[in-house]
Amino acid sequence: MESVVTDESTISSGSNSMSNDSQEKNFSNSSTGDAASKSDYETDIMTNDDSGADDSAVSPDSSNVQNVPNSGTGAKVRFTYPDSSYVDKPLSDFDTDTYDNENVKVLTYEAVPAKLTEKVDISIIKSDGTQSNSYVFSPADYLDEFLSGQDENGIIVKQKAIAKALLNYGAYAQLYFDENTSDLANKNLTDNAVETLSVDDILKNTVDEDTSKLDNGDLEYIGTSLVCTDETAMKVYFVNKNQLTLDQIKQKYDIKVNGDSPYASNCNYETTLNGSLMCVKLKGLHPYMLSSNYTVMLTDKNSSDTAEGVVSPYSYIRKAVQGKDEKLANLCKAMYLYGEAVEYFVTPVTE
Repeated sequence: MESVVTDESTISSGSNSMSNDSQEKNFSNSSTGDAASKSDYETDIMTNDDSGADDSAVSPDSSNVQNVPNSGTGAKVRFTYPDSSYVDKPLSDFDTDTYDNENVKVLTYEAVPAKLTEKVDISIIKSDGTQSNSYVFSPADYLDEFLSGQDENGIIVKQKAIAKALLNYGAYAQLYFDENTSDLANKNLTDNAVETLSVDDILKNTVDEDTSKLDNGDLEYIGTSLVCTDETAMKVYFVNKNQLTLDQIKQKYDIKVNGDSPYASNCNYETTLNGSLMCVKLKGLHPYMLSSNYTVMLTDKNSSDTAEGVVSPYSYIRKAVQGKDEKLANLCKAMYLYGEAVEYFVTPVTE
């Protein structure tokens, strides 16, 4: 079966923090030294996207494809985790494909990066309550198996680059969150691109944010965070200085976000308010969009005065890798390399 693996993370700049599940860590901002805390460290790791490239970034191996039994209406897929908790999803929710002239179901599930080595038991519960087709799976096992295959063409090489980056990302998430560090996701890799990636390399290949003109009389820019659950998103935070309601803010200001690349030009975004903190959330950022810059514009509808600034997921990474938290820096290096690998994948192969 093919697995779509989704990591979980929040990366904040301005006020920096990361947490994984119920775990949470505080650390100093790399530029201000302020300590703060946020939750939801989630980063999207998807093998399928609507980039216009190939159907999948990492193709399923034939040994993982199983015929779906005649399960009947109401059948469901059960994902059972090591702590015996489980999640049931209707079998009908999953895509159907053909393998060796047989109909098969493409099963997908989500896993946080720090748990890529976690074994998940996947089974089909038929409509009569009986269970069949049970097997144990971990994303790391699948990726290792995929990497052991022979290189066939340029596409396979690109897919393997994503697989390696994903394993490294998972391993450094494990180290940061102290999650099963005796079984790191990248344990079978013979090279470690994160260790060899220098801070200078990242600074040379990225640009810093330009937010000096993003404040106005009501809203004061304070930082960004990169949040990825079932989607990758970026949050831009403002202090609501005059305690306006969200309706008042929207009535007074036209808030827009524009990306600087073809992939990012039509990004979705929403504005929310939590007390004195306003957030503009850039939604649906695929990994290959992490390098894009996003211009946030706050235009006063009465005066047409505009406060605007440029933010980018990579600008956070720039700050983090220059900070004193080595585990955080390595985790961000791994995220950077993952984004680069996916962006490389959607770039046409040149002969």
